Amino acid sequence: MSDDSSRMFLYLKKLIQTSFVGVANPCAGAVKEYFIEVDTDTTISFFVSNSNIEGVPFYEYIITINGDVIANAIISGQCKHLTREEEMVVRLFDLCSARIIFQETRAAIRATMESNKQKNRLN
Repeated sequence: MSDDSSRMFLYLKKLIQTSFVGVANPCAGAVKEYFIEVDTDTTISFFVSNSNIEGVPFYEYIITINGDVIANAIISGQCKHLTREEEMVVRLFDLCSARIIFQETRAAIRATMESNKQKNRLN
């Protein structure tokens, strides 16, 4: 694994942990996209799609910056060991998923707290 790959992984990991991560399912579940708008000119997208070839599930992971592919991996659902680079790519997608759950949980807690404040003001 190159130093550039390690630096990019660490940069993307930190970005996911500290940014708002959006999510979209443009193809009714066959494709999922996580995205981060870094600034007005830069969007990082994390695409994952699944397919089934002769009964074997495959997952394709693609990471892009403004549409330019910076990393990708195609992994069989029967794969027992991932390369270091594949592990890094999959880990970034796991972090995106965890960030979405965190954001949704935080929003639900805030909504509940705001609702309780409103009820207390009325009493």
